[in-house]
Amino acid sequence: MVEEIPAFFDPHGNGALQVYSFENTENNYDLDEEMERYLAVHEMSGQEIQTITLTNEDGYDIRACEFKKEDRFWILFMLGRGKGKMVLATYNCDAIIDEATAEIIFSSISSIKIRD
Repeated sequence: MVEEIPAFFDPHGNGALQVYSFENTENNYDLDEEMERYLAVHEMSGQEIQTITLTNEDGYDIRACEFKKEDRFWILFMLGRGKGKMVLATYNCDAIIDEATAEIIFSSISSIKIRD
């Protein structure tokens, strides 16, 4: 764990995947608003960042984007499906990752199940 946040990494690789979970008992999360808020807090809101929006086979909404900050490459994922629960995952590394690594990361995030 890094800062008490679960972190996963390949000891032969150069990046780490951190996974956070959130629950809002009063409202559902709007992933677009949460993405904007995250990027603003991390001083990324003024940059040209393309966000992808999709729904996986289990019906979860997913938002994802990539950016570079302080010589680190980042991929940000948000996953939710109503019920006021959301998972945020970040992957960061020293260099832009190849397509095979990106697919492994995306498949891992997309396979997350949120308990109702």
